[in-house]
Amino acid sequence: MKKIIAISVMLLLIAGAAFADTSLGGNMRITANLASKAAGADDAMAGDVHVYDSNLSANWSGDNAGGMMRFHAFGSDSGNFKTKIDWTPDFFGFVWWKPIDQFRLQIGKNADGDWGHNQITGWGYNAEAQNGAAVDQYRGIGGNAEKARTAAWWGGFNSMGLTLSIYPIQGFEINIGIPMPSADVAAVTYSNSKINFKYDISEIGTIRLAADLNKAKKDADLLIKGHFAFYLSAIENIGLEVGAGYIQDNKDKNHIEAGLGFRFSAEDFGLKARLGFINKEKADGGKQVGIGILPSYNLGSFKFFFNAGFGMNLDKDSDQSGKQDWFVNPYIQVPTSAGSFYAGIKLVDEGKTGNDKGVTWAIPIQWNVYY
Repeated sequence: MKKIIAISVMLLLIAGAAFADTSLGGNMRITANLASKAAGADDAMAGDVHVYDSNLSANWSGDNAGGMMRFHAFGSDSGNFKTKIDWTPDFFGFVWWKPIDQFRLQIGKNADGDWGHNQITGWGYNAEAQNGAAVDQYRGIGGNAEKARTAAWWGGFNSMGLTLSIYPIQGFEINIGIPMPSADVAAVTYSNSKINFKYDISEIGTIRLAADLNKAKKDADLLIKGHFAFYLSAIENIGLEVGAGYIQDNKDKNHIEAGLGFRFSAEDFGLKARLGFINKEKADGGKQVGIGILPSYNLGSFKFFFNAGFGMNLDKDSDQSGKQDWFVNPYIQVPTSAGSFYAGIKLVDEGKTGNDKGVTWAIPIQWNVYY
């Protein structure tokens, strides 16, 4: 018996050493509308409890290798106060190896993305609040106001595949992402590569350049999306980023995009703003602009945000000329012992005509729990 106990203790010690840098965790995000009314609808609604994202994740790392895996479940209540939840499972994970300091190899899928350019205007602008309380790309934004978030910026690499990172000198890195979700002709596979360059200028900011290659099939044209971004970090309490994109829509047509992000903080007060501009041919929408502002104030027991945006088509020759859309979305964040509770008000006018014309409104609540 003593030998069995000793062996068991030894195995536990070995396992503990092997997984000393392993962490387990997860979160659950639940949202609901206390009341809502779609533009043109006759009646106000209530309900729509939605489990936006519930996951379990594991991360592990050593001196030169590591990885992560995450199991997601998305779903919503099936209605009529039934207890059944209709789940849509999803799984992703990846492993990485860094044999030398100048080279890193990763295989798998990082759905959170690698190397994304926007540091202010993207997911972190409203962060987890956009899962329910905030009007953003995932919850209720529409029309040209959305351009304030999506124009110009390269979103990074989040496909199943292979990534290579090279660090030739301090502050400079070269990233190559190759989508490999399934076997394809080699010329097609490598013609969909994504190439990113990043250079950190000490005490000034960061420059990013990306070439996003796209080839649908063997005989298709090779199309390129080129992106540039610069993030200025030299000014205390202020962040500023500019971005530009050159997008090939097809062999004979392209368009340009531009973006701007701003962040300011002073004790309990904060301010974020974003602007996006897209210049396409009039048949594809013409000149579109989106503007967003997000002032916030920490009141101690909770934090208040005033999220608002406006969009417009500036092309006088476009069929959408003068079309406007807007949203107003105050919300609060209340910290809890295991995450945050959110509540807000949404007013959204997507600039639609006919029966869908008017303002959509909602009173959402949201609870994010971490464990």
